[in-house]
Amino acid sequence: MFLFFNLSLAKGQPYTITAYIDSTVITHSDVSSLQSLVYSGQGMNWVFDRRVDDWTYINTYLFDITYDDGIAAQIQVNPEFGSVAVATSEAQKYGFIMGQLPACLRIEVNKIWIHQGTESFGGGFNAVLIHTGQSAVYEALGILEEVLYHETTHSALDLGHVTSTGWLNAQNSDSGFISTYCR
Repeated sequence: MFLFFNLSLAKGQPYTITAYIDSTVITHSDVSSLQSLVYSGQGMNWVFDRRVDDWTYINTYLFDITYDDGIAAQIQVNPEFGSVAVATSEAQKYGFIMGQLPACLRIEVNKIWIHQGTESFGGGFNAVLIHTGQSAVYEALGILEEVLYHETTHSALDLGHVTSTGWLNAQNSDSGFISTYCR
């Protein structure tokens, strides 16, 4: 984490990306609101994949996921994982972590896309994008949960705030910003 701090000091912000600030905001041992994960077959879906940096139409493994607070979503796993068993393991892993996030951040997420690869995660369009190779990097840094927290804010908060007068005024009056990403 110190490395990220120093890199951004040269640019005037204390951090590069705020997900790196504290790896203990959410930990793997925290409770999850995951209630059920049910495999519902395969189906053709438009998903975003950073490896091609575009939308792609693929026959995803589908999982219906529900949380004990009434929130539901669909996990769409790329068929490149090769089997229902492997796709189930991936869906379970990320469904559990999503259940550790506050309901206010999950409420607008209705799709979770899971691909292989080391590309960055993403959020928006009522979805969260996960690349499992990059997940291993985030796990090694201890920030997988914090990165998913960050990405869900794009689906939960961006649309309602990105063009609001109050948010634009706050940005214009902020001479420092906490991170280069925020700037």
